[in-house]
Amino acid sequence: MKNFFIFMLLIISFGMLTGCSQQTNGVTKTLKVGTDANFPPFEYFQKETNSYTGFDVELITALGKNMGYDKVEFVNADFDELLKGLNERKYDVVIACMTVTEERKKAASFSDIYASGGYSVLAPVNFMDKNNNDILKNKKIAVEKGSITKDIAEKYTNTIIECNSSEEALQKLADKTVDFFIVDKYVGAFFVANGYSKTAKILETLNVTGTSGMGIAVRKTDSELLAKINTSLKEYKQTSSYEQLKTSYFGSIN
Repeated sequence: MKNFFIFMLLIISFGMLTGCSQQTNGVTKTLKVGTDANFPPFEYFQKETNSYTGFDVELITALGKNMGYDKVEFVNADFDELLKGLNERKYDVVIACMTVTEERKKAASFSDIYASGGYSVLAPVNFMDKNNNDILKNKKIAVEKGSITKDIAEKYTNTIIECNSSEEALQKLADKTVDFFIVDKYVGAFFVANGYSKTAKILETLNVTGTSGMGIAVRKTDSELLAKINTSLKEYKQTSSYEQLKTSYFGSIN
């Protein structure tokens, strides 16, 4: 009887050790996400919490959870290096307020659109609109480096100032070293509503042909991952959580 109890104790102990071993040595399923965390309200680094936040960050975190990932890890990179890093396998996906274009489709595959496209022209707050259709012609226009807004600005002027961030472009607007700043409509609305109302105002919104909104990028070889993202995105967009997320960052902007 004593030997039986010893035997049972050994089995239980082995089971506990095995369980601990599985928990310690178990592989955590991680989705690595490339982003440019300098583009609020889509993605930015919050010093107070020492973490990434923003609409894109919360969206891909929710999608990752729905797809069965234990962890979503963010890798920060310059915007114009993101697709290069994706194909170098530095991360699995890219989400960075990235407009889907034919040129970018050559480098990566994109998910279904998760936010509509559109761009705003920001002017100094004291700018007087003269209702001139050629108001941007031959002006100094600021854009964010690597953004499609450079292509938009080139339709109006040869004097384009590429900035490393929206904050830099807004400062140039305040200093009057540029005349206008072309930026994604969501980003423009966010900055004007959050601290820059005395610096800039939205002059007009530009709808650009050849773009279809923003998508999540994956490598062209990762068709299975792309299918999972699209399924998860479709399901998530039908939830109240998605509506709350969208409203909290963008208000009534569609």
